[in-house]
Amino acid sequence: MKREIYITISLIFVLLLCHCTKKEEIDKTSIAIIKGKKGTKMAGFVAKISLKEFDEKITTMPPFLKQNYETTDGRTKFLQKEIDQKVMYLCALSKGYEKDSRISKLLKRNEDVSLLREFHKKKIDTLGDKPKEEELKAFYKKKIDDYTEKEKFQVSIVVIGQAEPSPDNKILQKKSERKLTPEQIKTEADNAAKELDKNAPFEKVVEKYSIDPYSLGRKGDLGIIAKGSYIVGIAGWDEAKELSATIDTLPVNKHSQPIPYKNRYYILKVTSKIPQKIKTFDEVKNQIKSSYIQDLKVNTYNKILEDLKKTNEIKISDEDLKKEFSAIKDKVRYPGKLEKDAPDEKTIIAKGKEGLSISLKDFREELENIPVRYRMMSLNDLDGLKKELERVIERQIVANQARKEGYQDNAGLIKSLLDYKMEVLSKEFYQKEIYEKSLKVPSEEEIKKEYEKSKDKEYSDKGYVEVYHIVCKTKGEAETIYKELSGQPLEKFKETAKIKSEDKTSAPQGGSLGKVFIDQDFMSSFLGKQPELQKEMLKLKAGEISQPVPVKAQIKDKIQPKKEQKPATKDYWVIVFVDKNVPTKIKPYDEVKDIIKKRLTSLDNGATNRAIFELRKDFDIIINKEMLVVKKTAKQLFDDAMQATSNPDKSIELFEQLIKEYPNDKNIEKAMFMLGFLYWEQKNDKEKGKKCFEDFLQKFPESQMAKDAKAYLDGTIDKNMQLINEGKFPDTEDKGETKEKKEVKKNLDKKTEEKKEEKK
Repeated sequence: MKREIYITISLIFVLLLCHCTKKEEIDKTSIAIIKGKKGTKMAGFVAKISLKEFDEKITTMPPFLKQNYETTDGRTKFLQKEIDQKVMYLCALSKGYEKDSRISKLLKRNEDVSLLREFHKKKIDTLGDKPKEEELKAFYKKKIDDYTEKEKFQVSIVVIGQAEPSPDNKILQKKSERKLTPEQIKTEADNAAKELDKNAPFEKVVEKYSIDPYSLGRKGDLGIIAKGSYIVGIAGWDEAKELSATIDTLPVNKHSQPIPYKNRYYILKVTSKIPQKIKTFDEVKNQIKSSYIQDLKVNTYNKILEDLKKTNEIKISDEDLKKEFSAIKDKVRYPGKLEKDAPDEKTIIAKGKEGLSISLKDFREELENIPVRYRMMSLNDLDGLKKELERVIERQIVANQARKEGYQDNAGLIKSLLDYKMEVLSKEFYQKEIYEKSLKVPSEEEIKKEYEKSKDKEYSDKGYVEVYHIVCKTKGEAETIYKELSGQPLEKFKETAKIKSEDKTSAPQGGSLGKVFIDQDFMSSFLGKQPELQKEMLKLKAGEISQPVPVKAQIKDKIQPKKEQKPATKDYWVIVFVDKNVPTKIKPYDEVKDIIKKRLTSLDNGATNRAIFELRKDFDIIINKEMLVVKKTAKQLFDDAMQATSNPDKSIELFEQLIKEYPNDKNIEKAMFMLGFLYWEQKNDKEKGKKCFEDFLQKFPESQMAKDAKAYLDGTIDKNMQLINEGKFPDTEDKGETKEKKEVKKNLDKKTEEKKEEKK
């Protein structure tokens, strides 16, 4: 339930925006200033939110978040979060949170990491920007193997042995039905080699003898293999080495003798060779330059690091490191496990000059900061643990060197460290002073009540049986097998299942079905859901075998296309062997008490809102409201005005705002015409309409809409409308309408229809 987030309180913020905004002047660079009120415990504490800082945070957001804060309302909500964070940061400072040992170590670690980056940026990142030609050529000669394409071979193979069942491959399926002894496999390998000696086509020998599904489908072809590469997938790792060595020595179009390994034989043939090629300097010049620069940076940094280690005379206690590895090796894969039984600060695991001293406790805290998945990879042996310790030492000695050289005075670094400090302290304050105090914690009685209510389902280790089974086609066959296996050990049962079970999916594993739980429906990939069979399984004790159990399975015909498959019921008889029978065990109350408590604990959102509101009372919050307003673009104003033509007052206001704020915009021509149209047609204010059309013609005399504007001014439009009202049709050259006029008429017609509907 623990979380580190800030609760946003929109309604409270709106109220505070009204009450906390002061008339006193705010500096032009800040969007908000938070000042502790005189006479309160926060007096003298001040924080500012600069407009630049505020806008940068929004600008650098991912697009899906950024879109929420690009309007005036969005900016207002975001400012609310920023003010809340600053308030909690100032409160944390007043309570001395930064002096807490855990927090101070966290801040120090971040400072060291930042100084390490700054050191790398200044000393290493600028190296090798313009390497000389002779330097690159010398590097090319030194690394010539990296720019050499090894000799390659086109290879074919025959794999001879006992084939595995393969229902999807008719050739392999047929071969798998032949059960071969080791002697027979050797004989087949010798026969295949003899046929090849007599110039039999290689692909025919592959088809006749090979049992490898990959190469068999390609007539034995393995593709192109580089010299020294292992053939992985065809053979095991040790086999792959031997096969690779054979390929390197084979002449073209000559096959090898059978190569034995375990229960298989391999015959190889090289059908062609691609000779080794060394790429020229000019071909790989850009690649060389990149590798040279990277190599230069790594070597330079490693040299600096080694010199710093010598200067600081670093000493590591290998004995204490071994003890630490023994203490944590079984805990690295579990979150929070490392912090238990942490050693004290007296045991020093590494030390050096200039105050370098790392205790086991410090080192354990460093390890806790590593995510579990990375801990599992890096701390799986003593060498991994030592490398982590060396990383900690590296960070500290390089950061100390950066301090000596004055890197901590960099303005950008100072700002990033302050930002991090504010984030850490505000989160810590929220967690301890607001979040944890707003939790509704259940009573002991409520916890016990939940335990009694749910202990059988929620707080118990579910019982299960570990099951093996044999599926038979007939009852008689099942009874025979049952008699043979009654009283026999599991290994005998598994051997029989491998040979005789109809369930070919589980047969290779001795008929294993894994764990079958009491409270879960049993499902077999071969038999489907079988509740009656599950009941029989759960009745058996460990080491017992069941009588043959009849089952009906839903089997699909693999020959039919999938869309046409119709499940058919098929009868089988199943014999079950239970290896383990583990009953359900209810966990003791004391073992699950904390889990239940955490589960029942809830957050009182009202309490968090009230707590933040109370914090704000100790501050004067001065906000520059003008900086929150998002100015609409010319296009937005024009589009909004066109959409609002059915509301002429709103549309006129937006068009006038567009003309005033963006006098040179491309849409001004249309906006000025629309103003005249709206005043004339919808407001019936001919005087203002006339003035708008005159201004329009003065600025845009060559406009395509000039003819319409003149028609309004000389009365042609009104005369034509009068004729239309009298049922006559005016004779006019202007047969068309402007796009804008059509849009306005469309909106008017829509509004008229809406009014008619309302009357109905």
